[in-house]
Amino acid sequence: MKRCYSLKRNKEFRHVYRKGQSKATRQLVLVYARAGAKQQKPPIRVGFSVSKKLGNSVVRNRVKRRLRESFGPMIPCVKSGYNLIFIAREPVVDEKFTAIESAMRSLLRRADLLKEEENKKGGAQNEKRVPEGAGQKR
Repeated sequence: MKRCYSLKRNKEFRHVYRKGQSKATRQLVLVYARAGAKQQKPPIRVGFSVSKKLGNSVVRNRVKRRLRESFGPMIPCVKSGYNLIFIAREPVVDEKFTAIESAMRSLLRRADLLKEEENKKGGAQNEKRVPEGAGQKR
């Protein structure tokens, strides 16, 4: 994930915590708030918070790396103009990478932060595809 998508300052984190709304799963908590209106369409900005309760610095940094890697491919699918913070809970330490990705995607869907194309594409994947010409007789 590129650094331009990161929340960096304590002031930015405090703003999201104070003004934002939250959604939670067993592994993660998502706190989100609208970004300031300095630009017409500000980009999505995201921060990751991992408490010392989860383990030593090695464990915490591994969790943050995994969270960043699982959020990176989702950036084009998320609506712009929001600041997000993902807070790790204890079960995320032992979770598989795919479980972290699905938890993030479900949180974003519940917060209505995914673009419409992504919501439709997710539903289209569940439909059964019929190859062209399969229904025609010769």
